[in-house]
Amino acid sequence: MFTLLSRALQTILIYPIRKCNFVNMSSTGYSSNGDLWKYIYIGCPDLPVYLKRTRQSEIENESSRVGVSTFFKTGSILLFPNNEQCDNSTKFYLHSACESYELYRKLNLQKSLSVAHSLMFTSFSENENCLKHGVFVNCLSGKEENELKDIVMKQCKENPNIRIYELVANVKSNCLTLKKVPDDVESIGDGDEERTFELVDRKDLQRDIEGNVPIYESPIFRQQNLTPVYHDFLRSKSILQMLKSTTEVEELLKIADHHVIQSKVTEAEQDLKFPFIVVEGMDATGKTTLTETIEKKMGAARYFTPPPQILQLRSHFDQYPEIVRRAYYSVGNYIVAMDIIKTCQTRPVIMDRFWHSTAAYGIANESSSGDLPRADHSVYTWPSDLLKPSLVLFLSVSEEVRQQRMAGRRLVETFEEKSLDRDQLFRQRLCDAYRLMSNPSVVEIDASGTIEEVRDAAIDVLQKRGISLQSEPK
Repeated sequence: MFTLLSRALQTILIYPIRKCNFVNMSSTGYSSNGDLWKYIYIGCPDLPVYLKRTRQSEIENESSRVGVSTFFKTGSILLFPNNEQCDNSTKFYLHSACESYELYRKLNLQKSLSVAHSLMFTSFSENENCLKHGVFVNCLSGKEENELKDIVMKQCKENPNIRIYELVANVKSNCLTLKKVPDDVESIGDGDEERTFELVDRKDLQRDIEGNVPIYESPIFRQQNLTPVYHDFLRSKSILQMLKSTTEVEELLKIADHHVIQSKVTEAEQDLKFPFIVVEGMDATGKTTLTETIEKKMGAARYFTPPPQILQLRSHFDQYPEIVRRAYYSVGNYIVAMDIIKTCQTRPVIMDRFWHSTAAYGIANESSSGDLPRADHSVYTWPSDLLKPSLVLFLSVSEEVRQQRMAGRRLVETFEEKSLDRDQLFRQRLCDAYRLMSNPSVVEIDASGTIEEVRDAAIDVLQKRGISLQSEPK
């Protein structure tokens, strides 16, 4: 299972980024000295990689350690924002995510690169952990190490707030040296110029956790305040309020405050007179076609998300890291829920995507295929303050069929659509996340057939769930 990772870790390329000014940061916190960061997580596409801070004297004689040369055959590079002060607040993590995401986004669109999210963190305790977001980049183009060093030094000069580290494998001691690039750069807030890490198995990390709890998911899903999945309206707003004041942020918050009345959301499910049906699925699985068909059959009203009230802001928020982007889509869910509550008093509603999509993309984007949160994780549970659908259909197709349909669409692809096209492991994580949703769970329909076959399959599910095709109250 290590094939993809070991093949990816051959050569590295660095891409330029601009300094981020997205988040309001105070100077409170404690010094980010060299002993602070004890763990590094790399969410490689096929499996997660954990590095643990250590001393060479502690591992020189232990031959049972995972061989670093298996993965890090040449110098590998990590990029993290530099912070003179740090703390375990949401704002600190949000700042680092905004700093590093522009780099991640640009690199991930280049077919010659394999790019992964990375995290530096201090502890496995949610209350004590300080966590910083970064990027791990691989290139298969065969660039020479000296050429890469020149690129690194140039980027250091142009981007003083991004620290670039080379991971150098020491086969003799079976450890890794985290070395700042370039060698002569002055250390700012990060303490030691070189630090030693060992490649460790997740099972070996259990001893670092109180109660010896197994590690199943990415560290980001062990921190409820940092997860990109939102389970209440107020948390979505609070993340957006941490961003620097811009026209787009202010407009979104103003629209949300104008439309969302929380008391109506929490009480509405019992008062809906007509069914509320959601159709989920990846792009080009037939969601639009099916929702249009059901709309006509049931005399239903058709909705989509993001709703029209905030659709003009989508391109702006799609430039932000996952935790912010999902806050935008989450707010959209609550806004459109207000309209659905009113409409369901007089007619059925069919919806093209809702909360399940917002959550599934957040989970798939912040996980590797080896550490998707387990089925019993709270991340899959429906928000208690969001209108719950009567039924959720999930359309799935083979990748061959999906690509054929995409070829005929002639639309401008979003960043996530491009990721779907090139990343088979991401597509699998996304589908798995949909299937793990609970209360309500999804009803999967094979949408590879004709329009008529998919329509009949959906109607059959509706009828079995007691949902009439006639526009009559429940």
